Amino acid sequence: DGGAKQGKPPEPPAPPAKAEEVTEAFGIFVAKSGSAENAGTREAPLASIGDALVKAKAAKKRVFVCEGTYEENLELENGVSIVGGLDCSTASWKLTEKRSVLKSPVSPAIHALNVTSPTRIDNFDVEAADATDASGSSIGVLAVDSNALTFAKGSIKAGVGMKGDNGVEGELLMLSPQRNAETGQKGWQTPTPDHPYHQNGGLGAVGQCLHFDGRLFSTQMGDNGGSSGLYYRSGTGVPFAPIDAPRPPSGGMPGADAVNGANGATGAWTAAESGFTPGDGSAGVSGTGGRAGAGGAGSAPNPTGGLGRWWGDSGPGGGLGGCPGLAGTPGKGGGASLGVLAIRSPVRLDGITITSSAGGAGGSGTFGSAPTAGTRGGDDNPNPLTLNRTKSSPGGLGGTSGVSGNGAGGPSIAIAHQGGAPILTQSNTKVGAGGAGVEARSQDGKTLPASPAGESEGVKSL
Repeated sequence: DGGAKQGKPPEPPAPPAKAEEVTEAFGIFVAKSGSAENAGTREAPLASIGDALVKAKAAKKRVFVCEGTYEENLELENGVSIVGGLDCSTASWKLTEKRSVLKSPVSPAIHALNVTSPTRIDNFDVEAADATDASGSSIGVLAVDSNALTFAKGSIKAGVGMKGDNGVEGELLMLSPQRNAETGQKGWQTPTPDHPYHQNGGLGAVGQCLHFDGRLFSTQMGDNGGSSGLYYRSGTGVPFAPIDAPRPPSGGMPGADAVNGANGATGAWTAAESGFTPGDGSAGVSGTGGRAGAGGAGSAPNPTGGLGRWWGDSGPGGGLGGCPGLAGTPGKGGGASLGVLAIRSPVRLDGITITSSAGGAGGSGTFGSAPTAGTRGGDDNPNPLTLNRTKSSPGGLGGTSGVSGNGAGGPSIAIAHQGGAPILTQSNTKVGAGGAGVEARSQDGKTLPASPAGESEGVKSL
């Protein structure tokens, strides 16, 4: 519902730490010189902020962090505040205006889920790593359903998003005839044991559509030709009268061209609780195989022939249908660079510089492979003793594949939010360039529409 989409209203911010609270009674301590086996005191600090968060949650305390660079990513604990930039050169440890650096090797650098009790992050420069995988994104802070979170006196920076992969073009199939369509048999004046009541039509062609490496894609078979008819001519001037009419071929009509495949769409990105989803193009649909050609019908004898029984010619066999064009794969969307992605999280940003870097370019889609034509039907018998011969049909053209869409460029957005907007106080945003889209292209009568470039915005409502 609307309330769930907007999230809860923001809670009052947690108060900053006081100098007299920098003691073991109020906090767990972290220093570059610390150790995972230590107790988290000033004399024996921990080395990891993440480990300190777990201890502080159980003890209901803050986390105090010395100056220095900490290469880790954090999963925030509800109600556990973190204070960075402490001067730890003396045993007393002191609050300063300096900052600690959280340099995360992964994205997001900080993840906050269901932070509903006042939680404050002071004096930190947060840096998310550049994406390294195709279509990968970099997010500084991902906050979901967190209405009590404050960042104060520091910075949040997302790294570079990665380019999406280009699609792989559809494979061109090969039509490999195994047997050509046969010619029908010629008519005879008098039936014999070798040429009984009906002359059978010629056999249709047989073949295969093969992948480039020889793997079978489909088997094709043309229709057989129709059989001949038996006719009688008397001496009373009655023209040829059928004793048995010619039989039609099994198909009876030419091979139809196949159905073309539908086009895929250009991609559009989305963002939600799980993070950023690139705008991948969608796949086109492959064509279907061309219909096999029909066999020719049997024919009647020429009325100039003599008296008696006569056979008409049988029809030739039909040709093979063409192989379809195969759709390629779509282009993948570029990754994003998002300084803060806040989903139903009106995060407070007090004295924070939020920076996004460049988004990744979209990947190119594909046109699909070309279909193949069918093969011709069997040869017609040029027999002067018969009339109304019906020729066989070639197979239909294979269906054209649809295009597979281009991927969209990834955005560069300092603050992207869904639900209540973050609350900015003495804060500013810096943005990089959105990832490039892919220009429209045309080939062999097909058009692959352009995909959009990624946005470059300071604050964007999703």
